[in-house]
Amino acid sequence: MCALVMLVPTTLMGATFPLVARKVTSNLNEMGRKVGDAYSLNTIGAVIGSLAVGFFLIPSFGIKGATAFAASLNLLVAITMILFSGKAIKKLLPIAILVFLPAVAWESSAQLETSLLNFYYANRELDGKPYKAILAIKKRELKPIFYEEYPQGAVRGYRKDDGSFLLQVGGKIEGTSLLDVPNTVLLAYLPIASHPEPKRFLNIGLGAGITLGAAKEQIQDIDLVEINPGVVKAVAAHGRPGLLDGVNIIVNDARNYLLTTEKKYDIISSEPSYPTEFEVASLFTRQYFAIAARKLSRNGIYCQWLPYYILTNDDVTMMIKTFGSVFPYVYLWKVPASMDLIMLGSREPFLFGDEQVRDRVGRLNASQYTLDYVLSRTPRQVEEIVGRPDIPINTDEHSILEFRVVNNLLMGDLSLAEGNRK
Repeated sequence: MCALVMLVPTTLMGATFPLVARKVTSNLNEMGRKVGDAYSLNTIGAVIGSLAVGFFLIPSFGIKGATAFAASLNLLVAITMILFSGKAIKKLLPIAILVFLPAVAWESSAQLETSLLNFYYANRELDGKPYKAILAIKKRELKPIFYEEYPQGAVRGYRKDDGSFLLQVGGKIEGTSLLDVPNTVLLAYLPIASHPEPKRFLNIGLGAGITLGAAKEQIQDIDLVEINPGVVKAVAAHGRPGLLDGVNIIVNDARNYLLTTEKKYDIISSEPSYPTEFEVASLFTRQYFAIAARKLSRNGIYCQWLPYYILTNDDVTMMIKTFGSVFPYVYLWKVPASMDLIMLGSREPFLFGDEQVRDRVGRLNASQYTLDYVLSRTPRQVEEIVGRPDIPINTDEHSILEFRVVNNLLMGDLSLAEGNRK
């Protein structure tokens, strides 16, 4: 009897357990499918959102408009979910709308402002002075005349009291203060003076157009590579009249252009922005210099700008070795006033010594600018640096410069006193 009593529930359990198990398994499968669908939709949304913001929303509506669009889309999703939810949650809908409308009104009336004394430039301008005092001076001296937003960076143009044009891209000053004019002019004059007969000139990075203007005075066949179309538009509208006339303008990344073009140049002069992002830092690596070297004609010269004012001496030595590991013959020039460095590299021996180059630069300049520059390293000295095993090389795989520059800007521990710099 006891056995029978035990058998009945056991039998019932045996019969019902598979049913329960199948139901639990079905629920788990359903839950897994729903979770998978949610993750799939989220991934698709992330991909579409990234593409839409970079290629459609910001170019069409700007950063402010793209932000408002994204916020409105989120609100629309929230309202839709509230409408399909329970009655208790639906009571929150008027509150959500009341909160959203003032936010929209504030966003519409808010003005985008920028400061020249920011992360990138403050170490050159503050110099121990109060931030607000310098900022007030800048606002008095500079009149905003251009502003447009692009995926490659927002472009702002200012007119200075002396009538000159100043360009800011993505928060970085790309030209032209009086302090930087000698440096930007020499980026054209030094390689031209070092070449026996240059006929084809490639300018990488337009900036405010000072280098391009100096090159146009001496060479007719000039190509310009500029990644940000807004820079070209700003300079065409507010830069030197006729500056871009007759110039072959290529809106592209310089590295991509050099990889694909079959054209060769007598001079390539490169003054990109600060190497704080990958797309710019990739123009300071050994692999990039090797690509550029292949686009030089016989006796061709590659000219590379270095922002000494945000580099340590170790950073500079690393870049000399990186550059010299591609170009067997290198001259390093320094502009003391602006703390800029200019490297000239060639695969063949230079035909002119440094004193001859100085004389030729003087004839090119024709007393137009006050050019104060000194020779910092000769080819023999560069060769010694390249041979040192303790100095690293900046490469695509180990882009050391990109992180060092950011660290230098953040830490602010650069000693800019001339006596403490090589």
